[in-house]
Order: sequence, then structure tokens, then C-alpha cells
Amino acid sequence: MEPTPNWLGATIFWLYILAALFFTALIIYTIVNIPQSKENILARFDTQREQRLFTFLAILSFLVLSANMLHVLINSFNTWSRERPLDSPTTNIFSTVGTWSLSSTLFHDFAEALLYDRTRMAWTAAALSTTFAFCLYMGIEGHRRAVPNLWAFFCLAQILPISFTQNLFTLARLRLPPAVNPKVPVQILFLIGQIGMYVGFSGITFNLAKPELLMRMVVSTRALMLLPCILAPGALSPFFGKTRAT
Repeated sequence: MEPTPNWLGATIFWLYILAALFFTALIIYTIVNIPQSKENILARFDTQREQRLFTFLAILSFLVLSANMLHVLINSFNTWSRERPLDSPTTNIFSTVGTWSLSSTLFHDFAEALLYDRTRMAWTAAALSTTFAFCLYMGIEGHRRAVPNLWAFFCLAQILPISFTQNLFTLARLRLPPAVNPKVPVQILFLIGQIGMYVGFSGITFNLAKPELLMRMVVSTRALMLLPCILAPGALSPFFGKTRAT
């Protein structure tokens, strides 16, 4: 009996890949097109060495995460292919990949692997805490430095490993002039961050023994990491007009 096609899972799978490429391209475009000014030129001259370093680190991070993701995808496809041999040697590869994405449980299997035992759970919690800490930093520093398209950095941080976003954000910060919005509600952001971390990790512990709720837990935990962007004044200025401290 043929398994029921998982259209929602396949849609999420392909949107995940497209979103990662879109936000990466948007952020690179944003960094390259940071407006020129006297302050910017002086800042770039003083930080050329750091800019080259973080450009290299961003490229290295992207290559490593791409290799790891391709390894996971290829391994998943090969495992699926062994269980479902091709009907014909001439079967269209695109059709086969489409069928695989409709019947694959890759994301669910990945979530289960992350929380398979308490050791993996501890590593997952450490990775999430690192990501959340940097999201808090982006919410504060991104507003202080008026980083363009700050929301895109937050979106990318929820899709790909945080090291890639961290290097891109640092590169953008180095190319900007000194802070234009020095007053930021740090205490409020950290309070929300602490609450979010508590709720997120409580959710991981609660759902560890309930595989059917794993994807909800993953999405909920990631959504909590958007709070520093949403609650930081001016973070969504591309949609509502630019705000600056007086």
C-alpha cells in the first residue's frame, strides 16, 4: 500500500530551502549596499582587516553547513531509494526527488534525533541557548546601529546554524557608522529573553517523550527567538518607516 503523500511536509521542505537562499541573498545584498557616507568610509577603512576576516568566516560557515545539509539530504534520499527501488533505470530524477519529498519524514526524523536521549537533548539545549543569546544581541545592537533589514537576519538565524548569521551580522555592523540609536530598552529585552528561554526549554523537556509533538515544539522554540526583533523599537522600520533616536 502506497503511503499518503505528505503535501504539507513537502511544501515546508522546499520552502525551507528557498527561504534559506532568499534570506542569504537579501542579507548579502543589504551588506553590499549599505549607504555610503563619510562616517561609513572611515569606519570601513579602520575595520578592513576585521571585514576580511568575517567575510572569510561567513564563506567558510556557509560551505560547511551546505556540505552537512547535503550529506543529510543525500543520506536520507539513498535510504529512501533502497526501500523503494526505481521502477525503471530511465525514471526521471526530478520526478523521483519529488516523490521522495512527498513521502519523506526528514524533518521529523531530524527532530527525533536531536532529542533521542538526554545527551543529545543537552547539546540541543546548548545550541538553542547560544542562538537565543545572539538573537538578543542582534535585537539590541541591530537597533543601536540601525542595521538595514534586521528582520532578515532574524529569519535566517531560525533557518540555518547561527554561526552563519553571526558572521554576516558582524560584517554588517563593521560596515556601518557608529551607533545612531544609543538608547535601547535592554532590561525589557533581557526579561523577555529569560521568559522565552524558560518556556522554550520547558517545552523541550515536556515534549521529549511525545514524538508526535516534536515539530510543534521545534517551531514554538524557534518562534520565541524572534521576540528580540519584534519587540525592539525600530526593528521593523522597513515596514513602518525609519525611526531614529533624537
